[in-house]
Amino acid sequence: MKSIFKYGRTAKLFVLAASALALLAMPAAGPVVAAIITPGVTTGVGYDDNVRLRKTPQSDFFAFITPRLDITAGPPDNELQANFGLSYSHYLKLTEYTRIESGYARLQYHHEFSKVTWFEVFDNYSTTYDPVEVTDTGGLIRVTDTEIRRTINTIGTRFQHNYDPFSHIMGEYFFLYRNGSGDTDNEVYANQVQLGWLHALNPQHHLGLVFTGRHDDWETSPNITEEKADATYYWLPDRRKTFYATVGGKIVRADDDNAAVRTARDYDIITAGLGYSHRYSPRLEWNIGAGWSHVEGDAATNAAAGSGFPVFNASITYRGQVWEIEGHAKATLDEYDFVGDNTGLTRTQSVGGYWRWYMARHWTFLLYADYIRDDYQQDPTTSGTDYTQGVIDTTRFGTRVDWRIVKDATISLDYRFLDRNAENDKDDRQQNRILLYLDYRWPNRW
Repeated sequence: MKSIFKYGRTAKLFVLAASALALLAMPAAGPVVAAIITPGVTTGVGYDDNVRLRKTPQSDFFAFITPRLDITAGPPDNELQANFGLSYSHYLKLTEYTRIESGYARLQYHHEFSKVTWFEVFDNYSTTYDPVEVTDTGGLIRVTDTEIRRTINTIGTRFQHNYDPFSHIMGEYFFLYRNGSGDTDNEVYANQVQLGWLHALNPQHHLGLVFTGRHDDWETSPNITEEKADATYYWLPDRRKTFYATVGGKIVRADDDNAAVRTARDYDIITAGLGYSHRYSPRLEWNIGAGWSHVEGDAATNAAAGSGFPVFNASITYRGQVWEIEGHAKATLDEYDFVGDNTGLTRTQSVGGYWRWYMARHWTFLLYADYIRDDYQQDPTTSGTDYTQGVIDTTRFGTRVDWRIVKDATISLDYRFLDRNAENDKDDRQQNRILLYLDYRWPNRW
């Protein structure tokens, strides 16, 4: 598998250029019968008691404006979507932070060859001085006392073919580039291929197989190759219930000239689990899955090696007449890598939820909270990681009130609290942020 993913810089740039040409050719791939062009803007004021999440907090008032443009062109079976946006902030005292803080551009083309076969090409780009508080997986990204611009670009393609009402084959490839402007941040070029097959033995019994291969080419840290396979058996006794059993394996290998680093970063994981999901009614649905992961590796440099760990995921959602509530919990064992971070195997547990209340016509109240624990397993002194080993607890809390004054305009009052408690006290952070803003959209059909 490594030979598939270990590209040279020239090959990577060729893949990027070829994919970009495919994106530029999207509008010519089929007739465009209509387009919806939606300019929009979010503008407001706020107060932050720890701008940029510094160890020594800096507080300030600020104003911001985020213009954006969303475009949807073509029918659903031959559709191009494009999204663009910039965010500018003006600080009252901390004038060095007054500037364009972030921007994004997203392109996606979806084409259906028939009712059973489709493919997509996509490119997602973002750059920011002020990164999101919590990543998609729940962990707070690394914080430093130096200013860092972080850039991510992902370009790729995916397809799916449904060969009967319950069965399909699918595939996805993406090329990802990430970097941070800090002196210790790593550039990374990542290539990932995923193939999946879901086959219905009969309407009640299905079998799913997923194969994933990935190679991360880091600038200074050891390059990492991952190969993963999962098999899942599904039993659907009726249209609302699903039982499943899954087993999988993952192989992670470091590509480094240093034998000690290779030993420290090499490990295998075997996982097995059971799960159940139930759409009890249109208002209530829930799911739960639990299992066990066992790690094989060098115990001297990988705290997880030779041990087993529980893996778990659960969620429940209830929708009332004027409110809805959702709760979730998760425990995972996986590689944690984000912009500039090459941290290795990490145990993550999280729990959280939200409550949304439709108080009156045009008024909505939202309350949410999360707790995340990241436990980094690999010793940075021997495994080439650039993150302090240990446990980091992150607590996030927020609330928001929305008032939709007209169909496409909403005024919001938003409060956010973030607390990061690390084993290394210099990595502790806390932040309170309050925002008052207006969001306006203006859809136009062309």
